[in-house]
Amino acid sequence: MAMKEQLYYGGKVYTVDEEVPRAEAVAVRDGRIVAVGPRAECESAMRGDYSPVDLRGRALLPGFIDTHLHPLMLVYFDMNVDLHGVRSVEELSDRMLAAAEGVPPGGWVVGLQFDEQDFDEPRLPTRHDLDAACSERPMMIVKHD
Repeated sequence: MAMKEQLYYGGKVYTVDEEVPRAEAVAVRDGRIVAVGPRAECESAMRGDYSPVDLRGRALLPGFIDTHLHPLMLVYFDMNVDLHGVRSVEELSDRMLAAAEGVPPGGWVVGLQFDEQDFDEPRLPTRHDLDAACSERPMMIVKHD
């Protein structure tokens, strides 16, 4: 079933085009923009029966796609040590120590996505393992689950 055409008008249409930052209307066919500009020009771009959508003064912004990211969690993961796939206490210690070099005194070093089942010899690291890696910074490891 073909998607009906829509004509959006009556609001603030932002184009993100520096030369023409605003438009009067937008014509859409099958989910794709086919015309942006004066309302008459957009109406003439329609092929047949279309649905007029009066924005009633509201804004229409292009290019927003909800990929359902959680930005705060993304930032949290980017700011900490990724321990996914570490194969030994030594590799875990090396990653944590490398991250500790950029942490100011008193700051924590946090390792995420740890799974001891990835170790060549599965076991949980101890406080002593972490202290041996870096005794100058507090460290914490969070399992993947």
